[in-house]
Amino acid sequence: MDQYKSHADVFQRAGEECNKAGLKFAYHNHEFEFFDFDGVRPYDMLLEQISQDIMLMEMDFFWMAVAGEEPHEYFTKYPGRFPMCHIKDRSINGDMAYVGEGVLDFNGILNMATEAGLKHFFVEHDTPADELIMMKTSFQNTLKLELG
Repeated sequence: MDQYKSHADVFQRAGEECNKAGLKFAYHNHEFEFFDFDGVRPYDMLLEQISQDIMLMEMDFFWMAVAGEEPHEYFTKYPGRFPMCHIKDRSINGDMAYVGEGVLDFNGILNMATEAGLKHFFVEHDTPADELIMMKTSFQNTLKLELG
């Protein structure tokens, strides 16, 4: 956990420097930020120690699912903290899937978009078999999503 506390200090300074330069500093999660260290999860620590004017949060729905976390719980606990998200789907066997072809309930998640503060949505797939098919399929499926 000491390493994450050190990261928080570095992120704080980076965010302050970005603000001075007219930029925004953002953090993107994976599953390891949700490991429990003596009752503390690094993701929660970052949200609690670094204010939203210093560091924006970009939630990755796939990695939240891998970690067994529910985005809506974070949207409720930390409203307005998530201006960006990765819309990345997960197959039934746990691999990445094209958006809309997996098991994640994006309409349920995005129903809380306003409360979460979501403004920017990025479709992502780390290792698609065919990038163009992934982009086309995912784009077509994102058009069916409903934002709340």
